[in-house]
Amino acid sequence: MGTDRDYVSAAIARCLAIEAAGAPAREILRQGARTIALKSDAVVFAGEADGAALILRGVAAVYSEPRSGGEACLALFGPGDAIERTVALGERRGARRIVRALTNMEALLIDAKALQRARQADVAVANALGEKGVDAAARFAEQSSDLALCDAETRLARRLVQMLSFLHGATSRKTTLGKITQSQLAAVIGVSRKRINTILAMWFRSGLLFQDRSGVIDVLDARRLSAIADSEGALDDAPQFLGSIDHLLDAGLNDEAKTLALEAVEREPREAAYHHRAALAAARLGQLSEALDLIAAADKLKPPPDIGEMIAGLKGRVLKNMADGADPSARSEIYAQAGEAYAAAYESYNGVYSAVNAAACFAIAGDGRAGGFAARSLGAQAGEDAPQTYYELASIGEARLLQNDLSAPEWFVAALAAPDATAAKTGATRGQLKRFAAAGVLTPERVDALVPQSAVACFSGPVFAEDPGAETGIARWAKATLEDNRIVHAVGSLAAGADIVIAETFLDAGAEITAVFPCAVEEFAAISVRPYGDAWARRFEAVLARCVQTRAPAAPSAADYERAAVVAMGAARKYAHDLNARAVGLFALRDDCRGRSLSARMGDLWRSFAGETDTITLETELASTSPDRGPSRPLRFGAVALGSEAAAVFDDPLEALRAAEALDADAATVVLDIASGDDARFAADFPYAAVKPLAPATGVLASPEFCAAVWLRGGRALTEFTTLGFVPTELRTFPCQLYAWRRGEM
Repeated sequence: MGTDRDYVSAAIARCLAIEAAGAPAREILRQGARTIALKSDAVVFAGEADGAALILRGVAAVYSEPRSGGEACLALFGPGDAIERTVALGERRGARRIVRALTNMEALLIDAKALQRARQADVAVANALGEKGVDAAARFAEQSSDLALCDAETRLARRLVQMLSFLHGATSRKTTLGKITQSQLAAVIGVSRKRINTILAMWFRSGLLFQDRSGVIDVLDARRLSAIADSEGALDDAPQFLGSIDHLLDAGLNDEAKTLALEAVEREPREAAYHHRAALAAARLGQLSEALDLIAAADKLKPPPDIGEMIAGLKGRVLKNMADGADPSARSEIYAQAGEAYAAAYESYNGVYSAVNAAACFAIAGDGRAGGFAARSLGAQAGEDAPQTYYELASIGEARLLQNDLSAPEWFVAALAAPDATAAKTGATRGQLKRFAAAGVLTPERVDALVPQSAVACFSGPVFAEDPGAETGIARWAKATLEDNRIVHAVGSLAAGADIVIAETFLDAGAEITAVFPCAVEEFAAISVRPYGDAWARRFEAVLARCVQTRAPAAPSAADYERAAVVAMGAARKYAHDLNARAVGLFALRDDCRGRSLSARMGDLWRSFAGETDTITLETELASTSPDRGPSRPLRFGAVALGSEAAAVFDDPLEALRAAEALDADAATVVLDIASGDDARFAADFPYAAVKPLAPATGVLASPEFCAAVWLRGGRALTEFTTLGFVPTELRTFPCQLYAWRRGEM
């Protein structure tokens, strides 16, 4: 392959950092260099005539060649790195190594004689190569020791994060890894191919990675991959996927956590910790029968004490949730059963948490044993260290409340101020106190006084280029609304103007943000952020980095703002349900396009389902600066029987759901999805049906967007979809996450 003189000279100077070197030395290197393009797994150095490789694009790996066979990766190198053959191959120490392209790669290959002449011609070249050799040796040692004590999942995550940085730069949002075989990844982290297959299968199923039909791997959730890489990693004898599952649970991503935990159960059926996490996620999702089945399976495994106490306590929690939804005449009996479950957990493990919950359930059931267990919980706590965590403090508050102790409110105040307090934890406590109120143990007003209700918001506002007065007004309104409603989480887009101002205000006040986009993030920024100025672009990037989650359409489609609005509103209703919080809509409007703006349409739709009280608007005097997108494309909700070319299309998702149930009665697999435009009438118009999911059984399946449209309506539908995770598809054109409709089962 030919070389361009200036390009090669610049690459040599950049890789070796020898801009100050003499022209003769650089010319010697340039004359001895040639560009090479290598496919993944190709050998970099063909023979002794090769002196060094300067990597321009892609990733190279240095492997050892054990005499017993197989290869083990010693280090990775990326753009800007220089690999001298004798150093990399360890020839000076008699080592047996090989350098291969891990991804498709481009490099400058300098022949050994030119390298030697350049060394002799200029001391700067010799020093630069010497430093690169020392750096390579240090990298071998550092990377090997860094990964030695981590479990396989953490090791793989760290290597993939490193590869993304090499391929795209540390700050890039690009997440394509390219074609990499499982054998290559196994060598990279020093495990068997079977172990890699297990990890990748779970990551594919939980939506961390996606592999298309050409074999290219793409990282779907770079934030989660980084969290796994940053974790300490479990020891080899500990359940290796617990870190990933717990990360999802802590973030409130219960659907994803359940998918990953069930995959782990399938692969390691005797690991009780996986059963517990799957049951916990199912319980949080309201899938109580399934949670009890998982708890029963875990009980049979005779789990160790730390897991056993959690499993025993979770059984009480699930029974308690069942009592919440039971017929009023049966509630007391089920609450008593929940109390018995907690009491058994206390007798087995002597835990404060179990004793408090036994007391609570017995109190709600009107059982006289409540006071005794409240006293036991306080007695058990007295023998432990001073309470510091949220649940320790809240549990004491509940116990003292059941004993009519006047100091109870102080413990709830301390719990809410605990460093580990989260919206999910406070929501769980508020749910417990609401049960007390329903049983007459305390008044609803006192519930609000002890643990005030929080809220989840959906927000939207006008786009504008620059208006300091408008910014100030919107920020002041957003802050006051957050404080008045105790907003802990908000869902919306991040367009220039009001969206970014609201998100910044909420983040600065400690709330979390989920960003929902109508298209790929880069495309959205090009349409709705950058045209309004560099300042908005910088603020967009800063807010995006602070978001707890981002959502964009998985299926390839044109930017669809109407669909994204429905997804955002439905997600807000679902988050509020999961956090035992109130759902509110915040919509900033401008007078000149009040009837046409997306924010106005969102406000009207939200109001129709959530009511006037939970719809908060701000009238602005902003002049319109956003382009008129024309009339909105109506959303169509389709029910498609797999194998059929036609779709049953409706204006309302509930009508589509009823049609799907009718089709399911004929033992068909039916996919529910959303399309835009009046012309949507065929299966090919609905991407989740068109991709031909390979569903495990017949039934009614739904895309995440369709679920969001149903969740917007609230009610029982919030708990009647259960995740299947990311399922394989026939076409493998995009990652296909699906939910199963449970026909009203609670």
